[in-house]
Amino acid sequence: MPVRLALFDGTTASAGFITESVIIPIMFLTGDLQSLEFLLTRLDPSCSAVLGHRWLAKYNPQIDWNLGHISFKTQGY
Repeated sequence: MPVRLALFDGTTASAGFITESVIIPIMFLTGDLQSLEFLLTRLDPSCSAVLGHRWLAKYNPQIDWNLGHISFKTQGY
C-alpha cells in the first residue's frame, strides 16, 4: 500500500508516494557494513537520496554542508 511522502515542513502536497523499498548493504569508511533500507519515490533530479530524521538522530553524523561530506564521531554504530 503506498504511503504519502511527508516533507520536513509537514506538507504533503505534490510530494508523491513511497511505493517500494530496497535493502542495500553499505560499507562506511570506518569499515562498518550495514544493510540499510531505502524507501523509493520520485525526487527532484538534483537529489539522489534524502536522509531521514530518524536515521540522522540514530547515527548523529557530523555534516559539512559546504563540502557535502558526512563523517561519524566514533567507529561502530
